[in-house]
Amino acid sequence: MIIGQKQRIAAQLELDLPPVGSLLFGRFCFWIGGRMVGRFEDGCILTDLWGQLTYPAGYCGQRQSSRFCNMRAAELYRVLDTVFYGCRDIPKIVDNVEQVAIEEMWARFNISVKIETLDDWSLYLIDCGDFSRLLVGKSSEGDTETLFQFEQTLEPGEYDKVARQLQYELELMHDTYVDKPRNGDLL
Repeated sequence: MIIGQKQRIAAQLELDLPPVGSLLFGRFCFWIGGRMVGRFEDGCILTDLWGQLTYPAGYCGQRQSSRFCNMRAAELYRVLDTVFYGCRDIPKIVDNVEQVAIEEMWARFNISVKIETLDDWSLYLIDCGDFSRLLVGKSSEGDTETLFQFEQTLEPGEYDKVARQLQYELELMHDTYVDKPRNGDLL
């Protein structure tokens, strides 16, 4: 199943049946600007994905930042990634970083999904009025520091629409395959 448009932002999802206890297994990746983000072929625990989506979904419509809209993509990525994962010194392009962190509520920009197939990717989303900036970074094998890879411009709310539909589909899968009684189950 593909939700969204691969050339812009999409989620690709495939369910493996049967579930194992209360866990759904399958494959998942994002498509951003026509590029696969994640390791779809490796498989993951879709139940974990469902839980991870709750956090970014809570910030739908709350990712505006005029401060970050005019920064160069690589610099902005480095600032946000450093704040979240602390692998390096915070660049000097942001003065008084502690005050900026309070004002900006950094967490709202982090839409990274840390599941097996996406654990080496970082995703940050900033709304800038009539467009949104999706910044994508990846770590090299064995390296803890992620490096900026590319930026994709989206319509405001475009990522949120895909994420909400993905949450819905995962909930539907859970309700259909995990919560329904199977042969031999007591009602």
